Amino acid sequence: MIALSVPPRTYHMKRTGYLFTYLLLLTVAGIVVLFLMPLSAHPFPNLLPAIKPLGFFLPLLASLVLYPVFITVSVTVSGDDLLIRKGFGQRTRIRFDDILGYNEQAAGSKWAPEKKQLTIYTQTEWFSILETHFTGYADLKERLTQYGKPVPFRQGLNRGETRLLRGFVLGYVAFIAGLVWLGYAAYTPATPSHKTHRLQATIDEVRIIKSGKGRPLGAAFRLNEYPQFSFRATKKEFGDEVLSLPDQLRTGQTVQLTIMEQDFARKLTGTDALSFGDKFDDFTQINVFRIEAAINDSRLALTANTPPHADTHTRPVLWVLGAVAGLLIAWTCWVWIDRHQMRQILLRINQSASGN
Repeated sequence: MIALSVPPRTYHMKRTGYLFTYLLLLTVAGIVVLFLMPLSAHPFPNLLPAIKPLGFFLPLLASLVLYPVFITVSVTVSGDDLLIRKGFGQRTRIRFDDILGYNEQAAGSKWAPEKKQLTIYTQTEWFSILETHFTGYADLKERLTQYGKPVPFRQGLNRGETRLLRGFVLGYVAFIAGLVWLGYAAYTPATPSHKTHRLQATIDEVRIIKSGKGRPLGAAFRLNEYPQFSFRATKKEFGDEVLSLPDQLRTGQTVQLTIMEQDFARKLTGTDALSFGDKFDDFTQINVFRIEAAINDSRLALTANTPPHADTHTRPVLWVLGAVAGLLIAWTCWVWIDRHQMRQILLRINQSASGN
């Protein structure tokens, strides 16, 4: 074994590496803040549009947040050992004699196609060094590759990283379980009801409501007497004729809207308490089942093609299907973590050293 007698030297990551790491964290934080701001608009925010994409992007957000944990920030060479510091202050001391293997592989990108990455393996640890992140990469590589043997690249996880990643996976599973509970707790059976209320008010605005892709979904009324509520007549319930309402009705005109009695009692007058589903799925939206108004010498009367019914708020079957997909992602991550623990890496290194 070669014994090095060199003065202590610390190889630091370039500032570009720090900037990349922390700008990434700031970006994630900014996305989360901007995502949550609309939820503070009123006392019972519409959680449904927020929770769905959050559940879908949570694994991606977690990977972005965890990325700095695995970045080697500095390597200090002192006597016969190394002091490795990874992101978020993780410090590990490694003796040169503990190095079992090393690997250098291409880690290029569009901006740095010749970039290389050196990975060092010990019995319990691993760390990687990117050429573009360290000014003294060539010198550090020369020092480290005097120990161990060249082995095929295997991404590894030490015990602390394994526990951390498993904790995130378990947290994701708990999040999925919470979503399923919310889906069922907010669900309202869609049983037809004949208890309706005929509401007479003056129009402040009539507009077409559209999907995210610009497809017309129906018309929405704003009434002077109830300015914070949106009364919606959907194309699915009324047909294409409802899309002509903004051209037929004008501001200040009297209109009669038939809504559910429970919406009138819970939302407009507050005599009954809001249900959990109302709080979960924006209580300011109220479905309309009949529209009546005087237009010149004729009378407009549109009736929904289904009996008045309560808004179901959620579809439990879809929530369960989404949960199954999320659990498959969690299971895949768990298997990946198990296969990339250091004991698995060492087994493969030993197999490759023995020629198997």
